[in-house]
Amino acid sequence: MDRVRALIAAASPERIRQAQWDGEHEEPAAFAEAAGRDFAQLPATSALLQTIADEVERMIHAAKAHYQRPRPYQVDPRLAHCGKGSTAPTGYPSGHAGYGWSVAWTLARLIPDRAPALLARAQDYALSREICGVHLASDLEASHAAATAAVEQLLADPRLAGQLAAARTELARP
Repeated sequence: MDRVRALIAAASPERIRQAQWDGEHEEPAAFAEAAGRDFAQLPATSALLQTIADEVERMIHAAKAHYQRPRPYQVDPRLAHCGKGSTAPTGYPSGHAGYGWSVAWTLARLIPDRAPALLARAQDYALSREICGVHLASDLEASHAAATAAVEQLLADPRLAGQLAAARTELARP
C-alpha cells in the first residue's frame, strides 16, 4: 500500500491521465505505437490477439474468483483511484495487466525487432494500474507471469496455427 500511495503522490497530471486512458483502453491500439503498426489495418493479427487475450482473461478471472483479494482503494477508501470502483474483491491478479502482457508478449514473438518497445509498453501499461490505485505490484507481477506463460503455450498450440500463420503473413507486409 505504501508503494501505491507513493506512486499516486509522485505521478504528474499527465501520467495520471495516461493511467486513466490505459484503464479505459484494453485493446491492441494501446500497443500500436510500440508495435509500429495500425491494428485497424491488421485483422488477422487483431483476431489472434483477441483469441489469446480471451484465454488469458479466463485464466485470470478464475484466479480472481479464487483469491478474492481486495483492491487498494477497498483497503483504504480514502485512496484516490481511477474509475467508479468495484466493490468486489478482484484485485489479484490484474486483468488489465494480463491483457497488456498477453498482447505485448504475443507481438514481441511475432515482431521481435519491436520487442523492447512492446515489453516496455506492457510494463508501463501495468504500472498504470498501480497509479490508478486499483492494483498492487504483486497483482501486476502475477499477471505478467501468468500471461507470458499462457502466451507461450498458446503460440505452440496447433489449434492456433492458422491464426498464427495469418498474423505472421500480415505483419511481414511493409
